[in-house]
Amino acid sequence: MNRKLLITLALLTILIVSIAGIAVAVINLLYSMPMQATVQSVSALTIYVNKTLWSNNTEVNWGNVTTSNNFMLLDIYNSGNTELSITFHTTPPQNWTLSYNQNGTIVTPSTWVNGTLTLTVPENATATEYAWNNYIEAT
Repeated sequence: MNRKLLITLALLTILIVSIAGIAVAVINLLYSMPMQATVQSVSALTIYVNKTLWSNNTEVNWGNVTTSNNFMLLDIYNSGNTELSITFHTTPPQNWTLSYNQNGTIVTPSTWVNGTLTLTVPENATATEYAWNNYIEAT
């Protein structure tokens, strides 16, 4: 073969490989599609007191209580998408106690925490109507 023909074939081969490389680079550049998405953390609870749906700031009436232990169900459903630690806070009348047996429980999304509120009224409680505040903290 003649030297000129070999050089031409070599240059042609280099040209074809270069064009193919550029084509691949352009295709990769045009079709590269990195993506990113963020799911926002949603903290949400659904609360039932004695199997009745409760809404924020609605008064819970214990009715007539005895001077001993009184009980109510407090069921909490995590309707959000992040796990939450449940803490029940209260300021009952002096010498009274109110406790929640699931305090500090971690509730995962789409699950329930079923618990009991226990209100203990002292023997010397005066016969009258009492009111106090409570709140549920979810962290």
